[in-house]
Amino acid sequence: MAEIAPPISTNGSHNGNVAGNGQDVDVMKGNGVSVTSGVDFINPMDDDLVLIKQLLLEVIQEHVGTSAESTPKRIASVIERLLAASRKYYKTGCTDTAFRDLVRTVETLEKPKEVLDVARVFHEYLSLANIAERQHRLRRWEHYRRGEGTLHYQQTLPDVLETLKKAGKTSKEIRDSLCHQQTEFVLTAHPTQATRQTLLHKYRRIAELFQEREHNPSASYRDDLRWKQSIKREILSAWRTNTVRRVKPTPEDEARNGLKVVEHVLWDAIAEHMRQIDDWLVEDLDTERLPLDAAVVGVGSWIGGDRDGNPYVTHDVTERVVWLSCWRAAHLYYTAVDQLLFELSMTSATPEFKAYLRSKGLGNEEIRNTTSQTHYDFALGNIPMDEPYRQVFSDLRERLKKTEQFWYQMVEENGTSIATSDIITHISQLIEPLTMCYDSLMACGDELIANGNLLDLIRKARVFGMSLVKLDIRQEACRHTDLLDAITDFLGIRKYSDMNEDEKRKWLVSELESRRPLVQ
Repeated sequence: MAEIAPPISTNGSHNGNVAGNGQDVDVMKGNGVSVTSGVDFINPMDDDLVLIKQLLLEVIQEHVGTSAESTPKRIASVIERLLAASRKYYKTGCTDTAFRDLVRTVETLEKPKEVLDVARVFHEYLSLANIAERQHRLRRWEHYRRGEGTLHYQQTLPDVLETLKKAGKTSKEIRDSLCHQQTEFVLTAHPTQATRQTLLHKYRRIAELFQEREHNPSASYRDDLRWKQSIKREILSAWRTNTVRRVKPTPEDEARNGLKVVEHVLWDAIAEHMRQIDDWLVEDLDTERLPLDAAVVGVGSWIGGDRDGNPYVTHDVTERVVWLSCWRAAHLYYTAVDQLLFELSMTSATPEFKAYLRSKGLGNEEIRNTTSQTHYDFALGNIPMDEPYRQVFSDLRERLKKTEQFWYQMVEENGTSIATSDIITHISQLIEPLTMCYDSLMACGDELIANGNLLDLIRKARVFGMSLVKLDIRQEACRHTDLLDAITDFLGIRKYSDMNEDEKRKWLVSELESRRPLVQ
């Protein structure tokens, strides 16, 4: 949680100032982080905190809904006095005298309505201050990556490389180790995550606005004024929004929220992470990039599958969450393939790729028509025969659109009229044509194109599959034992619960390896 900042100067630039006195600036104290460099990070962060406080107080004075006994000006005045007392307490080294002054300021709040209003203002202020601290961390991180700052802990891949080299590891050992390891993110629906998605979206937009300003320090006066108005608009929108959920979220609601994290964060971040590993391997280790089938990151989820910890998660809920995940995966793949359809307009291809086209019934027509169902820019489009990659991606796009519609209908209507033969049911059906395109581009000398968005999509397909996340089904062990006891009783063989652990393992393995069904 953000601390209330001490009195500050507001003359610092928003992208870090180089200290003019030649002395290192102490950037961060506490939290286990010690950063010293010739760059001033503190003033820009303090400027952001001052701006946030100013805009929030303006919103309160202009728009806060309070009772007659708790006017906007009264609330704003109390907030200012509380902030001043907090700064004094911080500046004096947290003395008892300063603490008593802070307590006396709080005690001036006599009416319950005032206490509630002030508490909500501070809740909003601290949420916004966390955004300013996030921007501070990004600013510090960007300067560190450019060699303009130092951290006492190692954060980048080159840092790891240096450590491994000192340990005597070779480039081959490092690459082989990366190819055979995987870090898995597992999403959970934790009950303490109480912030509504509506508010998270507004805070994310404010963070994006701060990032935009960071990368445009020479903005004009009018642009800066428009930027502040945009932030103030989001703050007002958040202030006017109920901070408490009025309807208890269902497991399916929780799954939707979890999938938003995958779509808006992990979908692009994981591909970027693997691209950075590739650059590191090629440039710093002078070795090959990761193989196409490498998936150094995995994504799992308990949401909708945790039948052990949530009594509301039934098999019907689990099934709907799977449908939901498949729908969102198909949508993301459709969007990516649609983009590549217009990017990969090259005409050179290998004989093997052309033979692959013919084996799929493609590339035989002089012009391939695309359906209006999947071509939204025009009523009817076409692709010349001499653009082989677009022939493949046109076919993929149509199948992915049907796949997206299939799962959408399953989610919304519990049934669909689309045949499974018309959709993509396994990730290999997507990876195979993508890989064929990649290999052909590489062989034709178009490595720069192949290692762009096409490589990213292949990597995403390896990580996310056709279900976006790997759903972990968790069930209390006694339920499994009861089920298998019923099966063994039906088969007239030794009862499962009477077997020891070794016998259970051997029997289960033999049944899994058998081609006959366990129960007919």
